[in-house]
Amino acid sequence: MSGTATVITVTMNTAIDRVLRVPGFEVGGHLPAQAVSHTPAGKGVNLARALARLGRSTIATGFVGQGEAGRFEAFLSAGEGLGRVTNQLLSVRGPTRENITVVDPDGGTDTHLRTQGYELTGNDLARLSTKVGLLSREGAVFVFAGSLPVGMDHDALAALVRKAQWGGADVVLDLDGGALGDVLGAVGKAVWMISPNRKEFAQAMGHSGEMAFDEVLEAARSAGARAGWVLVSMGSEGGLLVTESGAYRGVCEVDHSRVVSTVGSGDCLVAAVVDAHLRGLGPSEALGRGLAVATASTFNAYPADFDLEDARELAGLARVEEL
Repeated sequence: MSGTATVITVTMNTAIDRVLRVPGFEVGGHLPAQAVSHTPAGKGVNLARALARLGRSTIATGFVGQGEAGRFEAFLSAGEGLGRVTNQLLSVRGPTRENITVVDPDGGTDTHLRTQGYELTGNDLARLSTKVGLLSREGAVFVFAGSLPVGMDHDALAALVRKAQWGGADVVLDLDGGALGDVLGAVGKAVWMISPNRKEFAQAMGHSGEMAFDEVLEAARSAGARAGWVLVSMGSEGGLLVTESGAYRGVCEVDHSRVVSTVGSGDCLVAAVVDAHLRGLGPSEALGRGLAVATASTFNAYPADFDLEDARELAGLARVEEL
């Protein structure tokens, strides 16, 4: 892969993210809420915007409900940064789902509520398959990100991944645990990177319950036959990156009072690691930069939004050790 590689994000299940700030949140209570943000999102959309902020132009494809297509178009074209997001989302019948996050700064908790959105048809899946085939080529990087909508199963997703690989593209999988495990088992050819969080990784590797760090490390090393890079985000505990050259653990600690919202921070981690690798940085530097950008994004209310100056400052605070 080169620094000029084209990155294509594929968001199967786009969303409208609504973030509410509710101090002292409790189930069953009647509490005042502050509306923090209400924006078009979805993992791949967040990734594309973060990459653009870092100066890398991307293509965003996948699906969007027809009623929200215009809003996504305007949102993606108005992004800040040296990079540009080219919107190639495919409009489908039905609404785009909504993700509601209730942030309680007093308790330090995030509560997530999700509605169901559009339901795909066979024709919708065929349109996306055609799109992937047209965009796939040597030098391209596909990032398949997020959950699957009704009407799309793991086999259909694996077929899209194989199509991208057949065209010569490298593939990143940022998926829910069940989908990640099934797709890795179905595609045959190893992907370039997988980027689950700790819970998703445990599910993908067939573990029940939470994995201790040593178990995560062992599983990440064993996954090397199916993915060249394994990036596991671990929230406030930082991140783990295992590659063919070694294993690296990093953390970027900041005053928790600066944190506004963690929504989209994992997407920023993935985007920054992909961008750093494409710029020729090694795994340790890529992980450090990823953690800095992910942490910077928590200082802002909007998903995948961050100040480049914050990211540069935090890059000096990120600590990465080779295991």
